[in-house]
Amino acid sequence: TVLDNTYPVLRKFVEDFVRPIWVESPFAQQFEITDSGETLAQRAQTSIIDPVAKAITQDGIPTIEQRKLRFTINTSYRFGQKNDMIPDFLGDFTLGGGYRWEDRLGIGFGVSPDQFGGYALDPNKPFWGPKQDFLDLFFRSQYQLSDKYGLTVQLNIKDVFDNNDLVPIFANPDSTKIYRFLPGRLITLSGTLEF
Repeated sequence: TVLDNTYPVLRKFVEDFVRPIWVESPFAQQFEITDSGETLAQRAQTSIIDPVAKAITQDGIPTIEQRKLRFTINTSYRFGQKNDMIPDFLGDFTLGGGYRWEDRLGIGFGVSPDQFGGYALDPNKPFWGPKQDFLDLFFRSQYQLSDKYGLTVQLNIKDVFDNNDLVPIFANPDSTKIYRFLPGRLITLSGTLEF
C-alpha cells in the first residue's frame, strides 16, 4: 500500500480559500489576531497551510503498518471408522491442523528534520514488530446415531505452543513502545447434532 492523494478536499480548500483570503490578502497580512502581534496570515500559514504541506510530503511512500507477507497452510486426514490405529469410541475420526506465519509489522517511525524547519516522521526510520508463527490442531469425531440423527464433536486447539508473550504494537518517535499480550492458546469444544 502506498500513501497517495492526502487531504484532497482540504488541499482544494487551502488553494481556493485559505491561501488567497487568509494569507495573501493585504487585510490578512495586517489584521492582528493576538496581543503579541500575530497576524491572520501568520496563523493561517502555521496552523493550516504548513501542516497540510507536511502531510502531502508523505505521498508516494509505502506504508509499513501492514505485514508484507503472511501465509497459512492447512491440512487434515480422515482416518474413518475402520482403522486399527483409532479406537472405536472415536467414531469416524479426522485429525487436522494448520501453520500460520506472519512477517514483521511496522509499528511506527522515527523523526528527522523536515524542509519546514521542524521535525517530521521519517519513513526511512521504521520501527518493526516481530515476525510471528502459530501451530493449530483440530480433532473431529463423527457418529451416526440412527438413520435420522448424526453427531459431530470437534476439539480445536488454536496456538498449540501458547504464544502469550508481550509484543510491541506501537512505537513512539523516540522509540518507546506500547505492548500487548498475545492471546495465547485457545481450546474450544463444539458439538453439532444433525437431523
